[in-house]
Amino acid sequence: MIKNYEISKENHKKIYQNFMSDWLDKNLKVFTFKSNISSNNVKDFYDSFFSEIGRFLPYAEDATVTDRSKGRTGEVWMEIRNVSSIKNAYRHSTNSQPLHTDGSYIPNFPTSILTCVTNVKKGGETIFVNIESVLKDLKYFNIELYDFVTSENILHERCGESRENKIFYLEKDILKVNFNYYCISDKNPEYILKFAKQLLNYFILIEKNQRQDVELFQVKLNTGEAVIWKDDQILHGRHGFIAKHDSERFIWKAFYQPNF
Repeated sequence: MIKNYEISKENHKKIYQNFMSDWLDKNLKVFTFKSNISSNNVKDFYDSFFSEIGRFLPYAEDATVTDRSKGRTGEVWMEIRNVSSIKNAYRHSTNSQPLHTDGSYIPNFPTSILTCVTNVKKGGETIFVNIESVLKDLKYFNIELYDFVTSENILHERCGESRENKIFYLEKDILKVNFNYYCISDKNPEYILKFAKQLLNYFILIEKNQRQDVELFQVKLNTGEAVIWKDDQILHGRHGFIAKHDSERFIWKAFYQPNF
């Protein structure tokens, strides 16, 4: 499910070829990159590296903007770093983050990239789960909720955009997923909001390792490392962490469209 690459000055071309080939492998969902670069150059390095085989999208958001319909900044990269003065924003907190997809409200959403400036010693792992195992476990755990996530269309809205999909659905024989509880529109019927909250609580159990049949894959990014994933084919979240000071965990994030 996860493929790892090590980047050097001499192997860029080979890494591009391998990555583009591996991306087409249905069994691979998450791709990590390691490079010996300083914390000051992380964003610029991966901006240049990935621009050779795709394009970045100006979808960055400002989490401090109260009106979520106006959160877009027009920039490409946004900060994922703990800031104690910013409340009610996962990207600036030390809390665990429930499983979700980034493109829940963006039609034809491509994928996301995280690049690490610095990270805490303990906690703060980005977590991924295989959605096939989630559906299998959910069918056993709560059949009513299973029926809901495979049959009902859910409206997500944010930043002036909206998207309506089933949470789990098949597309060209590939199982896909689309869900972020905090982007679900209040225009949905009350019963949908009720089931969505149940699903959120179930995903919290998974993040806490309380559903033994759903394996968590953890990626602990260190300085100079990056991770990219197929956003609509996997769920991701984050373990919580303890920080003594602001920006102790500092990640740059961007949305990205591969050319392949």
